Amino acid sequence: MDAGLVNSGRKGRMRMALRDNAEVLPGGKRGFTLVEMLVVIAIIALIAGILLPVLSNVRRYAHRTRMRDVVHQVKTAWETYLQDYRSFPMIDMREMADRPTNSIGPMKILGTLATTYNTSQYYLEFGTNEWKNWEMLDFWGGRIQFAIDNGRSWGDTVAYDGRVTAGAHGAVFQSVAAWSKGTRNGLNGTTDDPTDDITSWAHDLDKCPCSP
Repeated sequence: MDAGLVNSGRKGRMRMALRDNAEVLPGGKRGFTLVEMLVVIAIIALIAGILLPVLSNVRRYAHRTRMRDVVHQVKTAWETYLQDYRSFPMIDMREMADRPTNSIGPMKILGTLATTYNTSQYYLEFGTNEWKNWEMLDFWGGRIQFAIDNGRSWGDTVAYDGRVTAGAHGAVFQSVAAWSKGTRNGLNGTTDDPTDDITSWAHDLDKCPCSP
């Protein structure tokens, strides 16, 4: 028997088998075969695998951009305070949190007129949760950090010399510095890593390969 006729017959039977396995929809229209559905699922999984890391990086960048705006707001608030009062409160303050809540700290000083340190205006607006808990947190649950040039903050000993001690970052030659500790903030089992911080004195959004 001619080999070509045999191969042709086999191909015909295969096409008939695939066609028989296809779902027949109402109206006589042909549905998808199992193989076609598996191919579609594989393509969708491939596209998802490509897009998910991209979307994750976009979210990380958006969070870090928002936190950079927040630390700049804190920095601007303290600079405006200095312009109005010509001095900083002589208190060793390091975090945007009033602890204990009945004490006078940065939240009350910048956000109310009810302290001896601020009787003129509101310098920073806080949300309901921030007032409830008396602390200003970043996206990752860490408190916003800051340093002011008052000769007290972070162990600084000389006031108004144009230099602050910004925690683990050391000397920053500005009258105010503020920063978020980012994802690697020492919380939830992470190791505190200053290279992950989002600071008011450097544009460092792209240097960190951290997760969102």
